[in-house]
Amino acid sequence: MFRLKEKRAKELADGIRNGTYMVLREYKNFDFCICEKLRNWKEDSDEEEFVPGQVVLLLENKFKSIPYKAQLAEYEKAVCKLNPEGKKNKVKSEIYQKTGKFINANNKALKNVQDSPLDCHFVLLTLSKDVCGLGVGENGKWHVASYQEYAKILLADKTKHFKHDIIRDYAGYVDKFCEYVAKKLEVKTDKPWNKVLCPNKELL
Repeated sequence: MFRLKEKRAKELADGIRNGTYMVLREYKNFDFCICEKLRNWKEDSDEEEFVPGQVVLLLENKFKSIPYKAQLAEYEKAVCKLNPEGKKNKVKSEIYQKTGKFINANNKALKNVQDSPLDCHFVLLTLSKDVCGLGVGENGKWHVASYQEYAKILLADKTKHFKHDIIRDYAGYVDKFCEYVAKKLEVKTDKPWNKVLCPNKELL
């Protein structure tokens, strides 16, 4: 099962709490992502106070549909394009906070910003890991996780509280639904069900 390294997971969780990172839904058509949280440096006073910077985690949710390679590869390319710009935007934000001045694209400080390797976690969350293959996209960075794996983790939490009871009830439903799907599909290694259902798409 895919898990972030403990140190990185703690960094992201702490960053969300203290305002270093922001959680977004449907940003650039991504289902869910965590981005750097930047103070807005733009001159338009009607803009939001904070804007997203580099994408550090992207999660694609496939509960009611089937994942296919071309879509995931496009998401990865989008992040590859967004993050270098996000790095420059972070410099703009820092300069604005220090000096109160807005800088344009020709500023020397931006020209000195160096491209760095893509530092983003790509996660595909699906009903069944059997429909998926690793190494998707230009850099092969996608990790696959199933709803059933996370459901079992939630079910193992024995905390006695009303909200935890509700979460466990939902997790129990998801766990049973995943079992039902797996039984009905009867996935075989020589004939994946996704290629039977959608033979015209390059599926995982």
